[in-house]
Amino acid sequence: MLMRHDVDVIGREIHIPHNDRAVAKNVSVDTVKLTFDTEWAECTSKVAIFKNGSVEFRAAVDGDTVQIPWEALDKPGDLYLSIVGYVGEEKRIVTEKMARPYRVRENGALAGEKPSDPTPDAVQVLLSQAGTATDAANSAAARAEAAQEAAVAGESARETAEASRRTAETARDSAESARVAGEAKRAAAESLRESSESSRISAEEARAAAELKRISAETGREVAEAARVVEFDQMRQDFQGMQFILLSEGQYDPDTSQPTVEGDTSVIYYVPNPRQTVGDLYLEWRYLKLSDGSYLWELIGGRDKLPDAITVADIDAVVSGSDVSKAERYLTLAGLSYLWANIKAWFAAKVHAHDAADIETGELSVAHGGTGASSAAGAQYQILGGMAAADSVEDPTFVLFREDGASATAGAVFKAAGSLVWNWLDAKIRATFGFDANGRIDGAHIKHNAISSDHIAADAVTSAKLADGSVGKDHLDTEMREGWESLSQTTDWISILNEGGNSIKYRRLGGLVTVVVSMTAKPLAQEWNEIAVFPVEIRPKIDLYFPAIPQSGTTPIKCEIAADGKLWAAPHGGTATGFLFVVSYII
Repeated sequence: MLMRHDVDVIGREIHIPHNDRAVAKNVSVDTVKLTFDTEWAECTSKVAIFKNGSVEFRAAVDGDTVQIPWEALDKPGDLYLSIVGYVGEEKRIVTEKMARPYRVRENGALAGEKPSDPTPDAVQVLLSQAGTATDAANSAAARAEAAQEAAVAGESARETAEASRRTAETARDSAESARVAGEAKRAAAESLRESSESSRISAEEARAAAELKRISAETGREVAEAARVVEFDQMRQDFQGMQFILLSEGQYDPDTSQPTVEGDTSVIYYVPNPRQTVGDLYLEWRYLKLSDGSYLWELIGGRDKLPDAITVADIDAVVSGSDVSKAERYLTLAGLSYLWANIKAWFAAKVHAHDAADIETGELSVAHGGTGASSAAGAQYQILGGMAAADSVEDPTFVLFREDGASATAGAVFKAAGSLVWNWLDAKIRATFGFDANGRIDGAHIKHNAISSDHIAADAVTSAKLADGSVGKDHLDTEMREGWESLSQTTDWISILNEGGNSIKYRRLGGLVTVVVSMTAKPLAQEWNEIAVFPVEIRPKIDLYFPAIPQSGTTPIKCEIAADGKLWAAPHGGTATGFLFVVSYII
């Protein structure tokens, strides 16, 4: 039965996912099962190199399995493994150094000596295999040599003809390539020319269209400007000789106020305004000539017929509920004043009150005499939650709840000075625990069955000593502390290492061990580094793994306290100059 050690070779790094330990003095019973990633698929041969201390041995890998030479397991120690793969004679793949070695454990009692026959070296195995292959190749070469010599002459002639053909074919291919390249350049240039020409035509068409729009707009502007000049000139001529005539009754229509006299375009006719409003006593009319040669009367400024004003009688009728004409009216300033006086009189008589029982929903705020809440707890918070904190702790004032005697008359809370509260607490404590005025416990308060005579030594604390005051609180504290420190436990820190800025110390309390490690000047290689060996009395039952804090930088550091007492540390992904940690464990 062989012990198999599984090993994964991934990214040129060796990983040990399963059993990573071996026992010294075993011979030809430990094999390594290798699982390679795709990088190793092309290797024609592989060699495993085992190194234990100063002993280094090479073994040929058969497929994916290699046997651990007995020479590498002859003594306990750290066993390192590396794999070298060859692709012919041109390429070589080598794994990186193991981050953590195999552990070769010390063997038990053994009768007999080590094997007399050494394990064949990998080079010997490979050379032996190569020698067998060489003999076979030489034999085949001898048989083929005669046929090769017979074919040399014909092959030479064929190669000469083939060389001429290849030269001609190369020249033809070069010419064709040059032609194709030239044609491609010509086609590209033609395509670019056509694209540029299309863009030019489009731009020209857009420019021509814009020019037509500009010409059309300019023509319209010129026509409009000519019309404006003519109209303005006509207006200027009309107003230069403008006359004003006030028409009298009989010279205008009494219904429409339009003049009935023969009109003159150079005259403004004034007709009396039927409303006779201040600032608007007359209506102004002009006799205008239209573009078709006809004439018409035009009222200057328009004519808006204002509705009649709302009277006091109308307002009284609305107030009393009587019918009022629905014709369009307007309210004067005097009418508005009269209406506002009536409105104030109406609402002056609407003053009334409600009983508090009429309030059924909602929450009445504190500002309006309520609690601002819908529950007793909420009311307490609203009323008491905003109380200011005391500015001084010398003699603060407390707000206390009346446990007894609370009523609607006496209230539920009252204020008390802090000194009064403390005096009350002090009296309660003294009465409960039997302290006298000097802080001693009265012997009468120690129950007769609390401490039996079997548990009282000659110099122990007794009720008599408590009663007469010979033993106080300080003496009790000293007795308890000395009793605890007299237990068979290590309470002082014990140093394992303290030199050159590196220190390791521990303290044991019963089965609990606390270790403090500060290695501020300890360089760490990118592998498992042995730091120290712990004494037997604090070694854990199993291997313990945990992280440590790097002294500088951010390189993660893994630590192990092995069951054999060795402390190991390994930086992950680089090197480190030191680390520190504090750990507690139970032994």
